[in-house]
Amino acid sequence: MEIIEKKDNNQLTLTLKGRFDALAAVELEKNLKTNLKGIEKLILDFTDVKVIASAGLRVLVQLKKQLSAPGAMKLVNINDSVREILTVTKLIKLLDVE
Repeated sequence: MEIIEKKDNNQLTLTLKGRFDALAAVELEKNLKTNLKGIEKLILDFTDVKVIASAGLRVLVQLKKQLSAPGAMKLVNINDSVREILTVTKLIKLLDVE
């Protein structure tokens, strides 16, 4: 998975491209370990994510716990297949999905 970063003060936007599988989850976790310092708002842009695996869902849940303030993490531009997985797993209720 390719991750494109854009920082703007205390906001970090990550545009994700490709499969959000186990390898991508590890890559995203590594990226966020260093990039979340001082970040109050995280936006994950799913425009080019076609598939999300259970490892990707795990990372989203961990991020939600870490960024627990309301509105601190937002998922944008998710497609129908990713939305369906979030709905079936009931994570759509936990995560802020636009």
